[in-house]
Amino acid sequence: MLLSACSSAGGEPAGPPSSTATAPTSATPSSDPVTTSTAPAPIASPTASPEPIAKRRIVRPDGARLVDFKTCSGAAGGSLVGAIQAQIFRATTRAKQVQGLLVLRVLAEDSERDSVQAAKAFRAAGYPASFPVVTDLKNQAAAYQELLQMIKAKDVSGIAPFYLRLRTVEAQYAADAGAEHGSAKVCDF
Repeated sequence: MLLSACSSAGGEPAGPPSSTATAPTSATPSSDPVTTSTAPAPIASPTASPEPIAKRRIVRPDGARLVDFKTCSGAAGGSLVGAIQAQIFRATTRAKQVQGLLVLRVLAEDSERDSVQAAKAFRAAGYPASFPVVTDLKNQAAAYQELLQMIKAKDVSGIAPFYLRLRTVEAQYAADAGAEHGSAKVCDF
């Protein structure tokens, strides 16, 4: 078709362009999908340190029993911190970070469930709801719920500050449950 619109003597158009002519093939740089990126940049790993944990002396309440190793260690966390580092902060694009966020769903659900069950186990063993280890576990469960909300929304924008908070929350539980700082033993480690 395009050839029939040109005369044989020099390639000038024989008449006005027909309605079947195509648009020019040159594109402006702003409309070229190869040279223009509208995708947001990936979220970088935070450079700040997590908040320091409280160095508290834990005193086991009278009559409270040690909580079994499996319950205490199952709620210890840590695996999500490494998974966030691998799935989110090592991803090269925001789209890959969102995919990585979705991969974390099962781990976040398991971690949240383990923290809730551990808090219940401490309560059943005679520890009050205000006991530091019980509140640590509740804080962990709340953090995992926050991550699950990010996963549901497919939103990685708040992952860097969340990551720092999670590291602090998990470290606080580990310190309190692990009888650090001269505390009484509450877990059967």
